[in-house]
Amino acid sequence: MNAAEESSDLHPFYFVWNDYLIPDSLDQYSGVKWRRHEDEPRYDYDCPVSNIFVEIIEGHGMPALLEEGFEETKSFIDENPRINLIIPHIRKLNGGYD
Repeated sequence: MNAAEESSDLHPFYFVWNDYLIPDSLDQYSGVKWRRHEDEPRYDYDCPVSNIFVEIIEGHGMPALLEEGFEETKSFIDENPRINLIIPHIRKLNGGYD
């Protein structure tokens, strides 16, 4: 966070783990990031805590960077149309090898 305070070119994103902990300092971040590798536990986007987290980032107007499997990405988009979503390296292994 210190580097971002010193440079307007750095935009820190809060990494969201599958426990959906909401930091007290969320307003110091430019957005949030979900990232899951195939061998890691899946995010449960339908659980109540996830829904609360999504409502909070939506309320803050934060973008979300999502690196997930293809089906999870499609589902997240369908269920959260008001979230500004960043999908990195689209078509370059985003969503796995399919």
